[in-house]
Amino acid sequence: MKHIILSALAACLLTLTSSGQGTVSFNNTGTTLFQYRDFSTGYVPTPVPTGAGMVELLWAPLGTSDLSLFQVLPGVTGVSPITPGRFSGGTRTIPAGSGFTGIAPGDTVSLVIRGWKGPATFWDQAQTSGIDLYGYSDIFTVNTGDPTMIPPQPPGVLTGPGGFTGLVVGVPEPSCLALCGCGAAGLVTMRRRRQHPCNP
Repeated sequence: MKHIILSALAACLLTLTSSGQGTVSFNNTGTTLFQYRDFSTGYVPTPVPTGAGMVELLWAPLGTSDLSLFQVLPGVTGVSPITPGRFSGGTRTIPAGSGFTGIAPGDTVSLVIRGWKGPATFWDQAQTSGIDLYGYSDIFTVNTGDPTMIPPQPPGVLTGPGGFTGLVVGVPEPSCLALCGCGAAGLVTMRRRRQHPCNP
C-alpha cells in the first residue's frame, strides 16, 4: 500500500514539474486604466468604453527591450474592457522553457500590453483599419506565480513594483504633433539651403 501511495505522489510531482511555468493575473486596477485619446476627447486620456476595444498580454525573457521580440501567449486571445478602462483576463500562463521558449516556474518575466480601441478583432486588423486607435504600454516586469509548489503559489500581479502603469492608445496631443512638424520643417529648410546654387 505504501508503494502505491508513494508512486502516486511521485507521479503527481513529475506531472507538476514537467508542466512547470509562471502564472500572472491579467487584470488591471482603477489607477492603471486602459485609455484612449484623440480629437473627440480633446486629447485627454479617457477610459476605453466597455467592449469598445481589446488588450493582449505579450511576454519575453527578463531584460528584453525590443518590442518586436515579445510574443503573445500561445492559444490566448485578447480581452475587452468589462467596465470603462478596466479589463479582467483571468490567470495567464507563460510557457515552460528557457530563453524565448519559456520560463521556469515562478521566474520574473518582461511583459508588455498592447491594445486598441475600435471594431478590429485582431492586432493586425487594428493597425490597418484606418479607424482603430492602437499602441503599446511601457515594458514592465512581474514576478510570476509558481504552480508547481504545494500548495500552488498564487499568480503574479501586473501592478506590483516595476509593473504595469496603464495604457493610453491614440493620437498624440497637438503640441507633440506641432513639435514634430517644426522639426520636419527645419530639416526641409536646411536641406534646401544646402542644395541652393548660391551656397558653397
